[in-house]
Amino acid sequence: MKKALLVLMCGAVLFAAAAGGCNGQNDNSSGSDASSTNLSNTEESSDAQSKSAPESAESSQSNTEDSGQSSEEKPVFEYSENEDGSITVVRYNGDDSDIAFPDHIDGKEVTDIAYSPLENICDSVNSITLPDTLTSIGEFAFCNCTSISEITVPDKVKTIGSVAFSGCTGLKSVELPEGLTLIDNAAFAECVGLTSIKIPGNVKTLGPSAFMGCVGLTEINIPESVTQINNDAFNGCTSLTSISIPKGVKMIEANTFCGCTGLKEIIIPESVTTIEIYAFENCPSLTIKGTEGSYAQTYAQENSIPFESI
Repeated sequence: MKKALLVLMCGAVLFAAAAGGCNGQNDNSSGSDASSTNLSNTEESSDAQSKSAPESAESSQSNTEDSGQSSEEKPVFEYSENEDGSITVVRYNGDDSDIAFPDHIDGKEVTDIAYSPLENICDSVNSITLPDTLTSIGEFAFCNCTSISEITVPDKVKTIGSVAFSGCTGLKSVELPEGLTLIDNAAFAECVGLTSIKIPGNVKTLGPSAFMGCVGLTEINIPESVTQINNDAFNGCTSLTSISIPKGVKMIEANTFCGCTGLKEIIIPESVTTIEIYAFENCPSLTIKGTEGSYAQTYAQENSIPFESI
């Protein structure tokens, strides 16, 4: 029951983002079709999660770093072994509020953190320390751990899974590694305490709703490595004032900056040839900056948004 509740709470932001237009509006245009596609993908992903999580738990080895533990007791860290002999942590059974994940268990390297390992205690966790051996952070990993104030993602991590830190409302500081390539669906959605975040120079994709509802976010620099910014990525980031789209991006998807009421300027490169529905809905102070004669200028004129040539 608690797992179902956690999934419902953490997944709600994904379904809200995919349900239709900005702020609950619905539309039958191509923008809404794109949102519907994302909803379908999310549902398939959630189905896969619900199947894989129990399987992982069943295959978990009853091991612990505490050699004095009785065989009848649950291990502090339950895990499953990967094909290459490394370890995926699937559950934490302790009761500490400050949790340090080990870099090795039973001599095997910890490389992954799986689906929602803190589901029973996430609301009482104050801090999390991740091992340097880690290469990926799984879906829903630390969703709704509301008391965490900072997190340092280790250097070897390449991907941050869907909803991994969603709803961590106390999170104020995030350090991301240079090797990171993917920030997936709603990874930091509703992290209302975040004021700034540096996206590393190797990230290529910002997933749907990646920073949705981060109302405290005043500054974010998107590196030139990013070629895809998915729908709702910054939906409801009311404190953002300016942003520059990387030159490799071809499309600004539906609802991307919807409800960014403080957004005053956005620089759109010539590479952008499509701006989907509600991309800038409810951005009353926005000025679009771009090249004279570009699609950005045409879009601004067609939608009565001030345009400034640069």
